[in-house]
Amino acid sequence: MPAHDRWRHLERLIKASNPRLSDIGLAQTDNDVAAHVLISEKLRARVPGSIVVGEEADEQDWAKCKAAPAGTLVWQLDAIDGSALQDTVGFGYSANVILYRKVEGAPAEPIISVTVTSSSTMMAWVYTGQVGASHLNSLDPYTGEPTILELLEPVKSVEQIREGWVAVVAAQAKDRAKVRALFETDLSVMTLGGAPALPGLLLEKLAAIVVPSPQTRHDAPLLPLASHMGMHFIDINTGENYSDADVRAFFSGIAHPNDVDYKPVPAMVIARDVLFGIELANIIRNGGLDKAS
Repeated sequence: MPAHDRWRHLERLIKASNPRLSDIGLAQTDNDVAAHVLISEKLRARVPGSIVVGEEADEQDWAKCKAAPAGTLVWQLDAIDGSALQDTVGFGYSANVILYRKVEGAPAEPIISVTVTSSSTMMAWVYTGQVGASHLNSLDPYTGEPTILELLEPVKSVEQIREGWVAVVAAQAKDRAKVRALFETDLSVMTLGGAPALPGLLLEKLAAIVVPSPQTRHDAPLLPLASHMGMHFIDINTGENYSDADVRAFFSGIAHPNDVDYKPVPAMVIARDVLFGIELANIIRNGGLDKAS
């Protein structure tokens, strides 16, 4: 699509009265739509014949996805994960995408997941077991290409982490209320979590991420990567410690915003140290340290 046509199309979308199909998070922003249009165009150009769906996709896109035959490649896109952060403070957000292949008589299978954060970190997980991360502002001095770091385990060891530092997906009051007990401890708690915080867990010194509410697949596309790298996943409500197979199973299939399984990722703690993760889950579930087992 020529640039002038693309921008007219973008303007029409922004001015359209129809809201996003998904009611997750805050109201749709102009930048949500703009980013979705531009990234979708790039993805379809990169993989001709592919389909792009997501929170900013319309019913026509979803209908194409549903009708597409086995073998069709479908991108599930969250062009701005953390719209409120992008719209208010300008950082702490990411662009997330999962590429699926449709399968006859079975849920679509994920092929690759990618997250690019506003702090210029790119991380990707290929479901064959390959994994890589790149600080996009770190270039090879000889080739000028981004430095790609293959990840088999967290870059920082347990001994190097900032003990008690936790990122929580709890900027909104409804989520903050669920983890109120954490704010009454001596933990260092940041209300910034999800995909934008995951590099802090895998590449830096963050001790844990707390997700107090169920998430969509595109909200958390790199959880299989975190599991592959030895992170521990503890269900906040049940205390269950999820296996690698459990985590991968969350990402089987493409879900429409009206589908029952649109948010298959349960409320959980993701931690480097399993005992610390269990302690956090107990504090949240029981309402404080004095009631934790």
